[in-house]
Amino acid sequence: MNPTVAWVLDVFDAARRRGTALDLREQRLGDGDVRDLANALRSGGVAGPIEGLNLGRNFVGDGGAEALAGLLLAGPPSPDGAGAAGAGVAPPPLLHGLQLARNLIGADGAAALAGSLLSPTCRLRHLNLSHNSIGERGATALASALEANSTLQTLRLDLNSIGDGGAAALGRALARNACLTKLVLGPNSVGPGGCAALADGIAANRALEVLSLEGNPVGDGGIRSLAGALRRNRTLAWLVVGKCGAGDGGTESAPLPRALLPRTLRALRALHPCWRACPAMSHCPGCSANPATAGDSLRC
Repeated sequence: MNPTVAWVLDVFDAARRRGTALDLREQRLGDGDVRDLANALRSGGVAGPIEGLNLGRNFVGDGGAEALAGLLLAGPPSPDGAGAAGAGVAPPPLLHGLQLARNLIGADGAAALAGSLLSPTCRLRHLNLSHNSIGERGATALASALEANSTLQTLRLDLNSIGDGGAAALGRALARNACLTKLVLGPNSVGPGGCAALADGIAANRALEVLSLEGNPVGDGGIRSLAGALRRNRTLAWLVVGKCGAGDGGTESAPLPRALLPRTLRALRALHPCWRACPAMSHCPGCSANPATAGDSLRC
C-alpha cells in the first residue's frame, strides 16, 4: 500500500471520528493505490460516514474509479447487527462526497460510478469529476443514473468534452430528476443544440437551483432556449452563462429579461467580488459568492 494512504488510514482509524473528510489531494496516487484505499475502507475499520473523500489532482484512471464505485455501495448495518460482509463484521462507511477532479477518468470509469448511483444503498450527495475525459458516453451513463437517483445533490462535469450528445442526455435526466440542485458543465463544447436539449429539461425540472454553462459556445440561440425554459421553471436561482458566444461576443453574462427570472437569477459577473482577479470564476478556489463552487467542500 502507498505509504501516504496507509498513514492517513491509520490516523483516521485511530481517531474513530464521525463525519470526517479524507483529503488525499496531490499525492500521486494511481489506480492500485486507490484500490488499496477502497479495500481498506470497505473492511469496516472506519466508524461512521465519510463526509468527503478528496482524491483530486492524482493519477486515478478507470480502474480506480471502478474500485471507488464499489465503495459507494456500502450500506448501513442490518437490523440484526451484522455488517455488510456478515455477522461480526462492521459495515463499510457511507460515503457522502467524492472529489475526483483533475484525474485520468474516462467513460468506463464514469459508467462504473453511474452504476453505483443506481443502487438504493448509495448515499453519495456530491460528485466532482471536473477536468477528466468522460466524454459523451460517460456523461450519458451518468445522466441515465440521474433519472432514477434520489440522493445526489451536486454534480460537476466541467471540462470533460461531453458535447451536445452528453448535454442532451443530461437534459432528459433533468426532466425526471427531483434531487440534483447544482450542475456545473463548464467548457464542454456544448452548442446551441445541446443547450436547447438542456433547456427542455430545465423547463420540466423542479429541483435544480444552480446551472453553469460558462465557456460553452451556446450562442444567442442557446440563450433564447434557456429564456424560454425559465418561463416554466420556478426553482433555478443562478445561471452562469458567461463566455458563451452570445450578445456582445460572450464577454459578459447573457442578458436575460428580468420578467423571465423565476426568483433571483442574476448576472454573476456584476456581483462577483473577485471577477477581475479570477476570470475563470467557476474555478475560483476561495470565493463564496460564486454559487458554482459555494459550499463545495470538495473543490480541487
